[in-house]
This record gives sequence, C-alpha cells and structure tokens, in this order.
Amino acid sequence: MMHRFVPALRFAVGSALFLVAISCAAFAQTETVLYDFQAPGDGAVPFAGVIRDQAGNFYGTTDDGGATGRGTVFKLDTAGNETVLHSFSGPDGSTPRPR
Repeated sequence: MMHRFVPALRFAVGSALFLVAISCAAFAQTETVLYDFQAPGDGAVPFAGVIRDQAGNFYGTTDDGGATGRGTVFKLDTAGNETVLHSFSGPDGSTPRPR
C-alpha cells in the first residue's frame, strides 16, 4: 500500500521550522526539521506558517533577524537551502506575524 503524506501542521520551535505530516494510510505522525535558522542574518522565529509553490519550494516570514533584526521573507528550496528574499527595515514593515 502506498503511503501518502499530507502536510498537517507547520510550526516553529526556537529557530527550527518543523513540518508535521500525517500518513493517511497508517495515521502515524512524522516530524521533520526543514531548516534551522542561524540568526541574525537569515532570520529567526519563523512564527507564521509557510506556503508551497508548484516546484515544492516553501516561502514564509520570520519575526526577527535579517539585516536589521526586524524580520525577513524567505524561500526554502527543495534541497533545504534558505534564501532571504527581503529583510524588513521598519519603514517597509517590521516583525511580520500571523493574525
């Protein structure tokens, strides 16, 4: 039987971004560290969830870190490489959080 894993929950613990998946066939849970942020440069506290594009890349924000310590927008590619797409500086926003 093929096991299909469906993303069920994305969350952060400290600087690590986790993806919890539920196996539809076995109802087992698996936690995987997608990326461990190395603040301040690449961001810290990935508070909000992430979105995934058709190529499998994840995009999200961090509440802290980046060039000025006010948060980032990041991309995490399928190989686990993180790229800071934007560092907030204050006038353009700061500490992005979900509502």
